[in-house]
Amino acid sequence: MSRDDINWAVNYSCHVLTVQETASFDKWLRKPPDRRAAARIASRVQRLEHGHYGDVKYLADTSLGELRLD
Repeated sequence: MSRDDINWAVNYSCHVLTVQETASFDKWLRKPPDRRAAARIASRVQRLEHGHYGDVKYLADTSLGELRLD
């Protein structure tokens, strides 16, 4: 089989993300009930800001997704 015999298909998908910090989140992050969880969440948000989506599950037929901690 040669390279010419293979059908090549490339499918690109792009999700655009904007990270916005709210006053209520900032207030919660300064005095969280669980400091370890807050540190993991802050780290996750920082990775998002740099374009590293990590573990995301999108709802069917929507652009709404759930970010999961690893």
